[in-house]
Amino acid sequence: MSEYLSTVLPTTFVSDAEANCRYYKEEYGKESGSSRTERIQKCGDARSVRKLGLQPHRYFLCEQNGPENRALEVRLAIRASANDIRLAMIGNAPYAPEYIRQVRDTS
Repeated sequence: MSEYLSTVLPTTFVSDAEANCRYYKEEYGKESGSSRTERIQKCGDARSVRKLGLQPHRYFLCEQNGPENRALEVRLAIRASANDIRLAMIGNAPYAPEYIRQVRDTS
């Protein structure tokens, strides 16, 4: 049920892979984009990104922040890199509060 609702409730519906695009088209008759251009078009314009303090095309998005997705390692790697690309993290792992605290406390 959650999978279906994810195709009808949000104002924007975007898949993260071509295989997912095909699946949602076949299973639910829903179109979703997975190319970078399609994601940008579906997720809003540059103003939306700038409101979050980010520059278009100059940030990484980490969506799943639990220990199984190695969010802390991602954050440390971005910090250690010699570039000016920012990291935007969304999501939570309520089953791992200490890990999430570490991720949030790492600047």
